[in-house]
Amino acid sequence: MKNQNPKIFEKNMVEKSTKYIDVFRKNIDMLMAEYDYTIKETAEIADISYDTLKTFLYDKEAKDCRLSTAVKLAKAFHISIDELVGAGTFKPEGLEGIKAYRSLPEGSKRFLDWQVRNQKFIHEQQNNTKFVNVMLPLCAGNGNMKQTNDYEVLDITRLGDELTYKIFLGIKIPCLHYLPHYTEGDVLLIANDRNALKGENTIVMFNDNIAITNRLVEHGEEHYYGLMDGRLRSLDPKQFQVVGYVAKILRA
Repeated sequence: MKNQNPKIFEKNMVEKSTKYIDVFRKNIDMLMAEYDYTIKETAEIADISYDTLKTFLYDKEAKDCRLSTAVKLAKAFHISIDELVGAGTFKPEGLEGIKAYRSLPEGSKRFLDWQVRNQKFIHEQQNNTKFVNVMLPLCAGNGNMKQTNDYEVLDITRLGDELTYKIFLGIKIPCLHYLPHYTEGDVLLIANDRNALKGENTIVMFNDNIAITNRLVEHGEEHYYGLMDGRLRSLDPKQFQVVGYVAKILRA
């Protein structure tokens, strides 16, 4: 069984060097071992010839390879050419962010993708209008909502500076399951400048779920209970993410 979702030992990869070819070879060897790929399998996945890859890896007389070969190998292992050859063109914080992104579950990646699009949209505006993206989740029917990549843009300028500087996203309620608290079409505007206060709801995400919860501190520890069913939501740090509190409700 091949390792389809390897946890790359990135601390062992050479990240910055002027001996690019030596680093390239070392990192390819390490990645093939981590994925449990043979040279032949790697060549097939990267769509390059077996002889080309074998010569590049083990013939010390081979001093270089084509750029197209490097690109194909980087794509095969889902990393950047910069990381593969140790060029060091990324700023350290940028490379750290890329590595952190790769380690996240898919739900968190979608959330970050959405946030990046939102930030790009905001910074492209040429006036003082404040917009946020509003996610359009699906109703899961179990007290949760399902994350999607669908969203709409909402102008929140009229809410005033006190709120608009804090709010960074919105979530539109997709169904009637949250009555009498929220109804279908209500938009929950979310901020995360502080923890939720008593009486405020907290939005959490785990796996592909969005849950509206009540935050309670018990014996010095935070716990999040579902608004509708009172169930304690998972606190697995690899899956569980506190998004923020409901700062404002725009009623349908």
